[in-house]
Amino acid sequence: MFSGKNLSVFIIWIIYCIVTFLAVLHHEPNRDEATYWLVARDMNFLEFFSFIRFCGHPGTWFFLLMPFAKAGMPYFSAGIIHWILISIAAAAFLFKAPFNLFFKSLFVFSYYMIFQYATNIKDYNLTIVLLFLIASIYEKRFEHKLLFSLLVFFLFNSNVHSFGAALALMLIYIGDAYRENKLEQMALPVSIMLAGCAALIIQLYPSADLPVNTSIYHHIFPPMNIDTAWILLTRTQNAFIPVDSQYHELKVALLFFLFLLFVLAVFSNRIPVFVFLFTSSFWMFYLFSTKVPGGLRHVGLLLIFVVFSLWIESFYLRKENFFSKAIGRIINFSFADYAIKLFIGACLFINVIFGLSTLRKEFRYSFTGAKEAGTFIANNIPAQSEVACYNAYTAVGIAPYIPDIKLWFVNRKEYGTYYLLDSVYLKYGNALSEQQVLERCKEKYGNGKSILLLLNVPLSEEASSQNSAHLLFQNKIPIWTGSKEIFWLYRITFPNE
Repeated sequence: MFSGKNLSVFIIWIIYCIVTFLAVLHHEPNRDEATYWLVARDMNFLEFFSFIRFCGHPGTWFFLLMPFAKAGMPYFSAGIIHWILISIAAAAFLFKAPFNLFFKSLFVFSYYMIFQYATNIKDYNLTIVLLFLIASIYEKRFEHKLLFSLLVFFLFNSNVHSFGAALALMLIYIGDAYRENKLEQMALPVSIMLAGCAALIIQLYPSADLPVNTSIYHHIFPPMNIDTAWILLTRTQNAFIPVDSQYHELKVALLFFLFLLFVLAVFSNRIPVFVFLFTSSFWMFYLFSTKVPGGLRHVGLLLIFVVFSLWIESFYLRKENFFSKAIGRIINFSFADYAIKLFIGACLFINVIFGLSTLRKEFRYSFTGAKEAGTFIANNIPAQSEVACYNAYTAVGIAPYIPDIKLWFVNRKEYGTYYLLDSVYLKYGNALSEQQVLERCKEKYGNGKSILLLLNVPLSEEASSQNSAHLLFQNKIPIWTGSKEIFWLYRITFPNE
């Protein structure tokens, strides 16, 4: 069934699948992960197309979850679907990528592949599975032009951070078709890719009610200051080594940024590969410096783009041009190719240590307090009860565990499950004092009423005494991420006035 080499690859893939499956079973999704499921479960299509303009993500991951969420499948189904996708990506890489088995093993057991993109139930692993499937058929992309164009279509619509990569692949495809005199045959596949680009733009055109600091209007051009330089350098470092922010050292971060420039220089004699890595990286840096600085879930895609570039470079012959001639006087391209793989291999080795260390914490502690709190409420609070929540942004994390409990969001003065990053959130999201929260609850439920109140911070002794507060629950399991999704559930009785 398998040759000796393929059997080794298959065994590595099975081990990867088992380890990541166990990690998924131990993972406690946070509020952002919960939002995908809640929107897929609770929104109709008209509501969804209004919501999508607030969230900054295209709808592909939501649509993938919708059939399962609306069919009443359990919440952990989202994690299983997510795990299946990353397992497909790992299989494509292990069986198809042109690297040695040691390099492949380091990559699939690195931090990003074994934890970040395996357990965090978000749309970023769509980028990986789509890119690796594209790489798997890249040599025969003109024979499978419909499949190739559909993969690029969905890459456009996987997440906003993949726009640059999808755009580059579309432009490279057109350029390659032109050079091979196949442009006349490309009308349909190019139209499909252009449709994907248009679909992304239509979905992410921001609502007028979107806060300026979370929209595409935040900055048009990157601010020319030390903060921008710091963001670009440290985000590049994090792509290769996922260190905590307190360990950032500007000189070390500069080394990783220079390495990325070195990789681009080496690709100067393979212009399509250069175009892909430059465009995809430039777009990421643009987002980091003008919109949101990004976390590990974002910057890890830079590493994916570099690995993808190394994968497809074998499909292009080296061709000298003005830039490659100039660079060739400084470096030996054959040696540079070897040095790049050696440096990335060393980074991946460190990544594996980070990944296994992170999994150890994931198995021993909680990622957030949402599952523990949601499970307590589901097991101890009668169905159809109401729970007043402040703030809504973090309370969303428990909503998937308690479908029969009504949540009243204090800051929005409305019932709900998911949150909107709109002007109400900007004004009241974290701005209400303890007294204002209690006053809003009293206004909603009335004097002398007993209510359930879920908070992210404990009530003060004075407020507890005045409102006869009884603490029903607080998180006990240690949370290893430093997440603010820690909960206190009170039963309080407002005094008659």
